[in-house]
Amino acid sequence: MKRKTDSKRTEGNGQAVGRRGFIKGIAASAAVGVLTSGKSAVAEELPKQFPRSTGVLAQSPAVMIWRRVSSLQNTKAFVETAMPMKPLGQDPISIMYDAGQALIGYAIPEVPASKEPAIAGVTTTPCSGASFTEFAIQPDPAFALVFAAPNFESATARLSELSRVPPMHVEDASGRTLSFIDPDGNYYRFHAPSEVALRATPKPTTVGFAGAEGSGHQLLGIDLLVSDLYKSSQFYSEVLGLQRIPAEAGVVKFDMGTMILTLRREPTAMLVAFLKKSGRLAGDWIVFHSDDIRKTSAALTERGIKFPYGIESSLIGKVGYFNDPDGHSLSLWQPSGKTKMIDFTSTLNRILKQNRPQS
Repeated sequence: MKRKTDSKRTEGNGQAVGRRGFIKGIAASAAVGVLTSGKSAVAEELPKQFPRSTGVLAQSPAVMIWRRVSSLQNTKAFVETAMPMKPLGQDPISIMYDAGQALIGYAIPEVPASKEPAIAGVTTTPCSGASFTEFAIQPDPAFALVFAAPNFESATARLSELSRVPPMHVEDASGRTLSFIDPDGNYYRFHAPSEVALRATPKPTTVGFAGAEGSGHQLLGIDLLVSDLYKSSQFYSEVLGLQRIPAEAGVVKFDMGTMILTLRREPTAMLVAFLKKSGRLAGDWIVFHSDDIRKTSAALTERGIKFPYGIESSLIGKVGYFNDPDGHSLSLWQPSGKTKMIDFTSTLNRILKQNRPQS
């Protein structure tokens, strides 16, 4: 399943890339402090339990993450060295991994096929009326994947050799965190929860952390920067119906069935709005599984969610794309049980079986 793009979302070699220097400045700053900001203590005064959610997506776990990259070869080399995961397969424009709690896919942007002569330095591969170009990707400090790392010392050593921006190591009451970016500016964090944090955190994170040793790096969750923490919290809890869970001071957390979603207020005013305007927020998105996408999408539509492309069908299932208040990309997916070149069916079935909500 690939994200549908249009001219407003697709980054080419024009104005968006012309802003790359400015955005790289933001990226470097964020790598050092934004996603590891604050020596926040775990807020034990927060409620130990929130009312159990019965909302629209309460029975729809997040099962897949997609990230946009400029080169599959470079991405594969980085991912399989920095955070080894089990590869599930590759096709001409994407590669997919088993991250324990979810599937992670990396894809090259789709652009319309050009009839113009080839330009020196730009590589395109025609495929069924479209071409896939190696772009200069803009970094997105508003979206970070959080993994459990079996060994922080060895991870730091590997990342120091691989990353253009040195990894940032922070230790506080919530645990140990190592923040870094890949060659395309995609953000990641390694996290080892403290004992206090583990006691306050529900099953998805503890399962991911416990399973990391000896079985590759496990995905624990997703960190999103938002412009209005209250508005976004209301959206994910009251509109989507995700289960809110206890969190450290200054952030809001939700149980997505397979992992934890963490919302943090943007450190600089208008940062998220700028990233949305530049098209960068369209490069990362979260995929929620649905047993009945028509029913689920109808329920979300009643709550004000818009599906600009409706519900689309393909060989691997039905999908509907939508956005949160800031423009972060989300989607519903009802798998068909069929696959194309990448066979992820058994892995998806395992994820669903392990993470079905308890009755």
